[in-house]
Amino acid sequence: GRKCMTVATAKEIKDRMKSIQDTMKITNAMYMISSSKLRKAKKALADTEPYFYTLQYTMSRILRHIPDVHLNYFQKEEDKSFLQDRITSIEDNFRKKYLKEKGFSSSATYDDRANAWAVVSGLAKEEDYPLVKDVLTNVRNCSVYRERYVQEALGIRGEFSLATERTKSRYKSRIESDYGTLWENFEIGENYETGTPNHAWAGGPLIRLDKYYLGIKPTKPGYESYEINLSSSLEKRNGKVSTVKGNISVDVDKEKQSIKIETIDANGTLHLPKSYSANPKLVSCQLIESTDTEYVIKLSKGVNQINL
Repeated sequence: GRKCMTVATAKEIKDRMKSIQDTMKITNAMYMISSSKLRKAKKALADTEPYFYTLQYTMSRILRHIPDVHLNYFQKEEDKSFLQDRITSIEDNFRKKYLKEKGFSSSATYDDRANAWAVVSGLAKEEDYPLVKDVLTNVRNCSVYRERYVQEALGIRGEFSLATERTKSRYKSRIESDYGTLWENFEIGENYETGTPNHAWAGGPLIRLDKYYLGIKPTKPGYESYEINLSSSLEKRNGKVSTVKGNISVDVDKEKQSIKIETIDANGTLHLPKSYSANPKLVSCQLIESTDTEYVIKLSKGVNQINL
């Protein structure tokens, strides 16, 4: 027999048209929101370019210069060539592309992370430091974890006053808090839901204090050997670093013309700038080398006294 076809009424057609139009409105709104998010994501990605390439450069150098590294992706000779090519390419092009009027940037935004890593990686040149310092003075947007590398950059440059002021400013809420721990983000409160209130990576300034204020850093794992580099810009310092072998303490007082270092049973070396003294008197330690700028001194286990 013949099949019957249902013919839509005018009302049904209008309802269908309205439904499609409503769907189009929703779709267009979603498109606009997605486009906005995409633009923001692209900008965020562009803003991190200098930061990304400084990290890639540093990692490539590390992998290239550690002969006994065991990684599945870096076992062949061509892998080493690839790493060296990346190092050379970044060295040749980083400053050309990212050094702007007010610092390192890939856009109109200046990022404290990227500028800090330009120093830490060694890609920034001496003439770039005034611009970088200005960024690190005025831009304070990086996370707690990345603040550690800002502190590292300031330590490398001997910018102790700025490093201290920045630490006091950014860590003010922690200092005033009743918490006895360092939390994951810079702020904490009753509705703290974005991280833990006890987090190891929040202690970046402590590393800067050990490594640059006291000048103590290991040169082999487990403090089998270490060195102490005393900055000539500090008149007085006193503190200790706990290691697996015990404590290393440094007490420097230029006014009293005294340096006292208590050491561990390990191969320790002191680098003493000649600006401290033209003729230091060594007790329980031994002069290894005298260069144009510093004395290199072998430290013995126990108390080492240097009279300036």
